[in-house]
Amino acid sequence: MYSIIDIETTGNHAHRHSITEIAVINFDGEKITHRFSSLIKPDTAVPLFISHLTGINSAMLAEAPLFAEMADQILELTEGKILVSHNAHFDYSFLKSAFLAAGKTFQRKTLCTLRLSRQIFPGMNSYSLDRLCRQLEISQSVIHRAEGDALAALELLKLILKEDKKGIVAAQLKKRSGEFNIPPHLSKEKVQLLPDAPGVYYFLDQKQKVLYVGKAKSIRSRVWQHFLSNSSTRVKTKLMNSIHDLRFELCGNELVAMLKESDEIKKHFPPFNVIQKISDNNLGLYCYEDGNGYKRFALKKLKRGDQPLISFSSMLEARSFLKERTREFELCPKLCNLHRSNGACFDYESGLCDGACIGSIPSEDYNERVDAALFAMQTDSLSCVIIGEGRTKKESSVIVMEHGKYLGFGFTDHKKAEGKFSSVKKLIEPYRDNHEVQMIIRSYLQNRNDFKIIFKE
Repeated sequence: MYSIIDIETTGNHAHRHSITEIAVINFDGEKITHRFSSLIKPDTAVPLFISHLTGINSAMLAEAPLFAEMADQILELTEGKILVSHNAHFDYSFLKSAFLAAGKTFQRKTLCTLRLSRQIFPGMNSYSLDRLCRQLEISQSVIHRAEGDALAALELLKLILKEDKKGIVAAQLKKRSGEFNIPPHLSKEKVQLLPDAPGVYYFLDQKQKVLYVGKAKSIRSRVWQHFLSNSSTRVKTKLMNSIHDLRFELCGNELVAMLKESDEIKKHFPPFNVIQKISDNNLGLYCYEDGNGYKRFALKKLKRGDQPLISFSSMLEARSFLKERTREFELCPKLCNLHRSNGACFDYESGLCDGACIGSIPSEDYNERVDAALFAMQTDSLSCVIIGEGRTKKESSVIVMEHGKYLGFGFTDHKKAEGKFSSVKKLIEPYRDNHEVQMIIRSYLQNRNDFKIIFKE
């Protein structure tokens, strides 16, 4: 038994918009056994462009029942039946959200006539319901109204069942297949061919524009997690309906994948990546000795060719770093570029500074603490090659750091990976250094042991 469902809504996002009309047609494989349709009073007003599209306006819905009032009836009508809809992810996400708001759960096996049509009727000019019906000579009474579209979807289902010679419908209904969650415009074969290996993957729109970039230890598993998720948020629904294609790039190991992902996000500015979009080092930290022999820290905007002790993406980040080092090594905030005053720093009166700012302690004593801080910074600024697994058994990945700056990564055979630093540098593809990649590398090296480090001679 099937329940063919169609809904009209106030917009495209299940958690922000509301259902305005629903139709349920029960079909036993041969005949219609029950028909139900009703307008529904939404939580929000109906936008003008939706009214033009569907003919449903706010005045028509003023006396309509709330979804909660018919929730039990819809549950009963669909109980034990396969839910059928054109672009099932859209309708299903709205129904689950509406039932949740009514204090009920809704879980049904689902068939998507849009996805099935792409497999059984390949090569169509369009797979929207109305255009598909015209191409397949299926009659439609009223377009963009729930009952008319549900009846059209029923006729499409009948044709699909008749033309399904390869058991595609049965395969889609397999338990745990999660078929209905695959984006409606994306071929399932594309997902099935993804490798079980570390790398970066890209979700693309109809014009091959990058919508989202992700990294994974297993590209195949991570992409399936996107599609098999039970969430139906506004952003998730919009992304699912925008994906038309995907591609991937093998990276050999998770660290390279994270570095590649960070760079690709900054390169493409994908609309569905909400972090790491903008970040460049623009401040450098330097140490110098003043006229009184005290070592001081200074910050300045970076230029090409500069080699600071450490670089930062913002003044806030730089000041936070200096505050930590000031506390850790008992340095003077004024000499660390944190306080500005003509006399003693602000911490002197409170006893937190022992007076280097006014010359009350020997510069040699103070500079010993500065040197300790510099040594701690330099341990984060080593020149080395980080060797990890490659994309094949015959190669290794190499990540090159020089004076604490990330230069890039590449792939080579095992022997060359352990060669001279100057030789390995020539094997990498250059990438831009920034705070994100610095944090990625440091965090990975602190928490993992699946790599080898060779330091510069």
